[in-house]
Amino acid sequence: MSRLARKQFSAKLDMPDIKVMGTLTDAVSKQLTQMILSQDTTAAPDVINAVSNILQSPIRNVKADLYPDPIEGRAQISQNYDLENVPAVFYVITEGDMTISVGKQNIEMKPNKVYFINDRNVYRIIKTGNSRTCLMSGLFTWNKDVHGE
Repeated sequence: MSRLARKQFSAKLDMPDIKVMGTLTDAVSKQLTQMILSQDTTAAPDVINAVSNILQSPIRNVKADLYPDPIEGRAQISQNYDLENVPAVFYVITEGDMTISVGKQNIEMKPNKVYFINDRNVYRIIKTGNSRTCLMSGLFTWNKDVHGE
Protein backbone atom coordinates (compact mmCIF):
# COMPACT_ATOMS: atom_id res chain seq x y z
CA MET A 1 0.00 0.00 0.00
CA SER A 2 1.26 3.48 -0.77
CA ARG A 3 2.56 5.93 1.82
CA LEU A 4 -0.45 8.19 1.15
CA ALA A 5 -2.90 5.33 1.76
CA ARG A 6 -1.09 4.42 4.99
CA LYS A 7 -1.33 8.03 6.18
CA GLN A 8 -5.04 8.15 5.38
CA PHE A 9 -5.62 4.88 7.26
CA SER A 10 -3.70 6.18 10.29
CA ALA A 11 -5.58 9.48 10.22
CA LYS A 12 -8.97 7.69 10.22
CA LEU A 13 -7.92 5.85 13.39
CA ASP A 14 -6.08 8.75 15.08
CA MET A 15 -3.03 6.47 15.03
CA PRO A 16 0.32 8.22 15.60
CA ASP A 17 3.66 6.76 14.50
CA ILE A 18 4.65 6.09 18.11
CA LYS A 19 3.08 6.70 21.49
CA VAL A 20 3.85 5.94 25.13
CA MET A 21 0.75 4.12 26.34
CA GLY A 22 1.65 3.90 30.03
CA THR A 23 4.18 2.63 32.56
CA LEU A 24 4.65 -0.72 34.28
CA THR A 25 4.92 -0.63 38.04
CA ASP A 26 8.31 -1.47 39.53
CA ALA A 27 6.89 -4.73 40.90
CA VAL A 28 5.63 -5.88 37.48
CA SER A 29 8.88 -4.74 35.87
CA LYS A 30 10.86 -6.90 38.31
CA GLN A 31 8.55 -9.86 37.60
CA LEU A 32 9.06 -9.46 33.84
CA THR A 33 12.83 -9.14 34.16
CA GLN A 34 13.03 -12.18 36.43
CA MET A 35 10.78 -14.15 34.06
CA ILE A 36 13.06 -13.34 31.12
CA LEU A 37 16.29 -14.08 32.98
CA SER A 38 15.13 -17.30 34.65
CA GLN A 39 12.76 -18.46 31.90
CA ASP A 40 10.27 -19.24 34.67
CA THR A 41 6.87 -18.19 33.34
CA THR A 42 5.02 -18.40 36.68
CA ALA A 43 4.57 -14.60 36.70
CA ALA A 44 3.45 -14.43 33.04
CA PRO A 45 -0.29 -14.06 33.83
CA ASP A 46 0.42 -11.11 36.17
CA VAL A 47 2.67 -9.41 33.62
CA ILE A 48 0.21 -9.97 30.77
CA ASN A 49 -2.63 -8.66 32.94
CA ALA A 50 -0.66 -5.51 33.81
CA VAL A 51 0.20 -4.75 30.17
CA SER A 52 -3.39 -5.49 29.08
CA ASN A 53 -4.66 -3.06 31.72
CA ILE A 54 -2.29 -0.34 30.51
CA LEU A 55 -3.34 -0.91 26.89
CA GLN A 56 -7.00 -1.36 27.86
CA SER A 57 -7.07 -4.33 25.50
CA PRO A 58 -6.18 -8.03 25.68
CA ILE A 59 -2.69 -8.75 24.35
CA ARG A 60 -1.55 -11.66 22.18
CA ASN A 61 1.51 -13.01 20.35
CA VAL A 62 3.60 -12.02 23.36
CA LYS A 63 7.36 -12.52 23.27
CA ALA A 64 9.81 -11.74 26.05
CA ASP A 65 13.54 -12.11 25.42
CA LEU A 66 16.98 -11.15 26.63
CA TYR A 67 19.25 -9.30 24.19
CA PRO A 68 22.85 -9.25 25.48
CA ASP A 69 24.41 -8.18 22.15
CA PRO A 70 23.81 -5.32 19.71
CA ILE A 71 20.93 -5.88 17.28
CA GLU A 72 19.18 -4.00 14.55
CA GLY A 73 15.87 -5.33 13.36
CA ARG A 74 13.73 -3.91 10.61
CA ALA A 75 10.06 -4.73 10.91
CA GLN A 76 7.79 -5.70 8.04
CA ILE A 77 5.06 -3.21 7.21
CA SER A 78 1.67 -4.49 8.29
CA GLN A 79 -0.69 -5.09 5.40
CA ASN A 80 -3.77 -5.15 7.63
CA TYR A 81 -6.04 -2.21 6.80
CA ASP A 82 -9.25 -3.50 8.37
CA LEU A 83 -10.82 -0.52 10.17
CA GLU A 84 -12.83 -2.74 12.53
CA ASN A 85 -10.15 -5.06 13.96
CA VAL A 86 -6.82 -3.24 13.92
CA PRO A 87 -3.83 -5.14 15.30
CA ALA A 88 -1.25 -2.88 16.91
CA VAL A 89 2.30 -3.54 18.12
CA PHE A 90 3.64 -2.77 21.58
CA TYR A 91 7.15 -2.93 23.08
CA VAL A 92 8.44 -2.52 26.62
CA ILE A 93 11.95 -2.85 28.05
CA THR A 94 12.59 -3.37 31.75
CA GLU A 95 16.34 -2.88 31.69
CA GLY A 96 18.99 -2.00 29.15
CA ASP A 97 18.73 0.33 26.20
CA MET A 98 17.01 0.28 22.83
CA THR A 99 16.02 2.84 20.24
CA ILE A 100 12.91 2.82 18.08
CA SER A 101 13.42 4.47 14.71
CA VAL A 102 10.21 5.43 12.89
CA GLY A 103 10.58 7.68 9.87
CA LYS A 104 12.76 10.58 10.98
CA GLN A 105 12.14 9.97 14.69
CA ASN A 106 14.62 8.14 16.91
CA ILE A 107 13.10 7.44 20.32
CA GLU A 108 15.30 6.16 23.15
CA MET A 109 13.12 3.65 24.97
CA LYS A 110 12.77 4.28 28.68
CA PRO A 111 12.52 1.28 31.03
CA ASN A 112 8.99 0.25 32.02
CA LYS A 113 7.29 2.46 29.40
CA VAL A 114 4.85 0.62 27.13
CA TYR A 115 5.29 1.91 23.56
CA PHE A 116 2.83 1.60 20.69
CA ILE A 117 4.39 1.60 17.22
CA ASN A 118 2.35 2.10 14.06
CA ASP A 119 3.58 -0.89 12.12
CA ARG A 120 1.99 0.35 8.91
CA ASN A 121 5.19 2.40 8.65
CA VAL A 122 8.74 1.14 8.34
CA TYR A 123 10.40 1.07 11.75
CA ARG A 124 13.55 -0.38 13.27
CA ILE A 125 14.48 -1.57 16.75
CA ILE A 126 18.13 -0.80 17.46
CA LYS A 127 20.38 -1.85 20.34
CA THR A 128 23.96 -0.68 19.97
CA GLY A 129 25.47 -1.40 23.39
CA ASN A 130 26.54 -4.66 25.00
CA SER A 131 24.46 -4.23 28.14
CA ARG A 132 21.74 -6.82 28.59
CA THR A 133 18.30 -5.66 27.54
CA CYS A 134 15.03 -7.32 28.55
CA LEU A 135 12.35 -6.74 25.91
CA MET A 136 8.71 -7.75 25.73
CA SER A 137 6.60 -7.30 22.61
CA GLY A 138 3.22 -8.32 21.34
CA LEU A 139 -0.03 -7.25 19.74
CA PHE A 140 -3.20 -5.61 20.97
CA THR A 141 -6.29 -4.29 19.19
CA TRP A 142 -6.22 -0.55 18.44
CA ASN A 143 -9.41 1.31 19.31
CA LYS A 144 -9.63 4.90 18.07
CA ASP A 145 -11.83 5.95 21.00
CA VAL A 146 -9.50 4.46 23.61
CA HIS A 147 -6.05 4.83 22.05
CA GLY A 148 -6.40 7.66 19.51
CA GLU A 149 -4.81 11.05 19.89
